[in-house]
Amino acid sequence: MKDICGYDTEDMIPKHVALPLSYEDAKPLLQQLGGAKAPADFQGGLPFDYSVGPSNFTVTIETNHSFEPREIPNVIATMYATDHNESTPSIILGNHRDAWVFGAVDPNSGTTALLEVGRTLGMLQQQSGWKPKRNIILASWSGEEYGLLGSTAYAEMNSEKDVIAYLNVDCAVTGNASLNISATHSLHTLFQKAAERVPAPPKAGTIASTNRSMADITVWDQKVETLGSGSDYTAFLDRFGITSMDMSFRGDYGVYHSVYDSMSWMEEQGDPTFEIHQAMTRLWALMAFRLADMEIVPIYMTKQAVRISRDVSALKRNLEVKFGREKLSVDIHHLEVAAQIFLTAASTIDEERDALERRSLSGELDSLFLETDIADLNRRLTFAERNFLGPGLPKRPYFRHVLQAPGFYLGYGSQAFPGVAQAISDDDIDLAHSEIRIVANALSNVADFLLKEGSSELYEK
Repeated sequence: MKDICGYDTEDMIPKHVALPLSYEDAKPLLQQLGGAKAPADFQGGLPFDYSVGPSNFTVTIETNHSFEPREIPNVIATMYATDHNESTPSIILGNHRDAWVFGAVDPNSGTTALLEVGRTLGMLQQQSGWKPKRNIILASWSGEEYGLLGSTAYAEMNSEKDVIAYLNVDCAVTGNASLNISATHSLHTLFQKAAERVPAPPKAGTIASTNRSMADITVWDQKVETLGSGSDYTAFLDRFGITSMDMSFRGDYGVYHSVYDSMSWMEEQGDPTFEIHQAMTRLWALMAFRLADMEIVPIYMTKQAVRISRDVSALKRNLEVKFGREKLSVDIHHLEVAAQIFLTAASTIDEERDALERRSLSGELDSLFLETDIADLNRRLTFAERNFLGPGLPKRPYFRHVLQAPGFYLGYGSQAFPGVAQAISDDDIDLAHSEIRIVANALSNVADFLLKEGSSELYEK
């Protein structure tokens, strides 16, 4: 275990006693804390001043835990492609079904969406005989709340399979305020085009209206964030370099991981009409359909390259703040050059896509050559992300993605160039330069791979 993730098995089991309390139970404990008054940003929502202790009383918590091996079954359903064989690529849609208590939001809002996507695709196949060009896998994970166990085990056991993308919906609906997307940025265009076709729920967002799509600025802020951790996309992206997405409709969700995450909360507060559930299901299903059935897989590299260039600029600004512009201790010149090389390659391959789409629509007679060219392009688009895997991030070798990962000091929060950022936070300049070289080399290698100038074996490492 230590060779893989940097920790011994026994260190992976939580040792701190933790007991969630309602505010009524927590109130007398907080009121008697004593000590200095807590800072303003530490004050809570109960009607008294919070302090930081110490107190003059003792609280005893009794727990009764037992540890023993148990099976945690995943439930997997596969819709096979028209010409299915062992090498047919797949799209995976995933949601976990284990909850801390009732889990009406987390995870059951996503579970209901997953089931409805499956029902819809099944009806489409039954009524029309349609089959996708690529396999569609629907995965109901177990053991997520205890450490992403089900999805991680599946990803590790099936890492040799050709997976184009993993689309995750954990909490489909936590309220009716806004649509939140985090993803590998090559999926930005796919999401935007799909969102433009799905009507927004009438009461969603900042303006009540029936004439908006899910892509409307009042519903979605046009941003695609970077993935961190905390849900089942983690192993797929961070360990195996599979293009991934996580999405949720957000709102005031004060019942997270508690007994109050219940059906009554959803019916009264979260989504009383269940229209947001329906919209999320349509959006998820449409993206899966396009990934599985479009002639050229809808992965657009320019969006990703532009985001990488922005992240490089942000890194440079942060370094200038930390070290001063005149005495910059960390040289990122090679990273800047590599980002520009990747941007050029990304633009070129997207132009190649446009040319192939025009050839396909024109009905050219060289169908065999066209089919071969499209298959080659799809292979490069599918496996480009794999080549952003490095030898493993400092102090946590299980995480191998060099562009994005949860920040070492940020919990679930995402961080661009995580190895570089961690080294800088630790004031390890030599490590920072080493991590910069790893990222720069990855960008250059992926650029070569996209342009067919690199080794065809790159993506298999």
